Amino acid sequence: MDMSTILLDQAAKESLAAPLDLNNVKKRKGAGGRTLDYISGEHAISEANRIFGFDGWSSETLEMKCVNEKQPTYIARVRVRAGGVTREGWGGDNSHDHENAVKGAETDAIKRALRTFGNQFGLPLYDKEENAENLTRGSEPAPKPRPTPSPEFKRTQEIVEKDIKTGPFYIWETKIKNAGPGANWMAMEAAIRNGKDKNGNDAGLTDAHKQDLMKAYKARKAEVEKVATA
Repeated sequence: MDMSTILLDQAAKESLAAPLDLNNVKKRKGAGGRTLDYISGEHAISEANRIFGFDGWSSETLEMKCVNEKQPTYIARVRVRAGGVTREGWGGDNSHDHENAVKGAETDAIKRALRTFGNQFGLPLYDKEENAENLTRGSEPAPKPRPTPSPEFKRTQEIVEKDIKTGPFYIWETKIKNAGPGANWMAMEAAIRNGKDKNGNDAGLTDAHKQDLMKAYKARKAEVEKVATA
């Protein structure tokens, strides 16, 4: 009886869905000097034995081709069966002799086929930022995925952002950024310190707002004066 055709139990499914432990991830140099993250073929096979059971999965080499005789290089196509699921993967490797190149290509193909089963076989490494919730380190819990904002939250956020961008602080900040050589710096400083808007009305600025605006004011004034005397 082929045990690899038996459907996965709940424990195996939970193991496959668990975050990938970054302690099992290795690094190597890739094209263009980039650093690539990967899990070794040996680790992938070990994980398959742990999750599916030693007799709970199987691999079959469907194709093996030598593509370079001078520096023994092979590509392989492998079929993996586990939990009633069948997946295929291509892999390749080169070595100083044909035997090691064949073994490396076969292992690489097995690893690529297993990758489609989920996190424990390196799937999250192909987009770590997008799959952050599927990566962890040792006993550290993986980050929780950010929930999709509800329509009500989005509407509230739009209202808040609009209020901020049309509020007195934002208006003052924009005015300071656009201030030039002809600006009335004394009047601007007095208005900010007194918490007034451009029309002389109380702008409702907090002390923190005033401090931030004064910093921006001084920086812009110094910048304009430096250009004028250059």
